Amino acid sequence: MSTVALTLQKLGADEVDRDAAVELFDQILDVWNGADPSSIRHLITDDYQGHMLHLASGDRTANTYASWIADFRRSNPDVRFRVLSQGVAGNQVWSRLVATSGDGRTSNGMNTSVLRDGLVSEEWAIWSDWYSTA
Repeated sequence: MSTVALTLQKLGADEVDRDAAVELFDQILDVWNGADPSSIRHLITDDYQGHMLHLASGDRTANTYASWIADFRRSNPDVRFRVLSQGVAGNQVWSRLVATSGDGRTSNGMNTSVLRDGLVSEEWAIWSDWYSTA
């Protein structure tokens, strides 16, 4: 278990350390931005549930999350994600994000991550359609 997970785990289910929670989210974003997709399993609970509200079939589990990332990166190899702003309340991390592609397209997103035992147990995300910034 990572130091970040241990720090979060010590605080319990209703309160998390802001810096550790943000670091955990940053590690997940690193996976989306090019790290090995299978490394996501060390950052989420075994019963993880993800909900992509902008997609018709947008639910994912701990067992399918890595393949979601790999499939997305195959279709969008030059997309990079970054946090615009973030907040931590109780055991949740709220993130406002932007995704940019090499061809000048942008998408804006909101993500809520629920933390349990030092890991992400559930996420709710919604993203805008891609638009050109040129």
